[in-house]
Amino acid sequence: MLECASQQAVAEFGEAVMQRGWTLAVISTGALADAGLQQRIQQASRDHHGRVWVLSGAVAGMDGLASAREGGLTCVTYQASKSPASWRGSPAETLIDLGCGQRGAGVLRRQRA
Repeated sequence: MLECASQQAVAEFGEAVMQRGWTLAVISTGALADAGLQQRIQQASRDHHGRVWVLSGAVAGMDGLASAREGGLTCVTYQASKSPASWRGSPAETLIDLGCGQRGAGVLRRQRA
């Protein structure tokens, strides 16, 4: 099963997928930052012979940038946007009011020379 829904979807369905002995490919890798969830999914995987593949998702872009840096890239502007609802259950919820429907709110800004 390929998860491409949200961290909340991983939390809600990940363990059940493992209990069926299926393979779960996780794109919303931030869900696994919850140590308890990660442990439950790993245990269910062991108990029921499921497999978890942690995919790079958006991280692939960062891997690509790191590779390009080796080739001489010195400056990049990276901009991404998500629906406020997609941040529910994540640390971003403590940074901005996800219920107000605001657009263009910066959650993470990092500049590196």
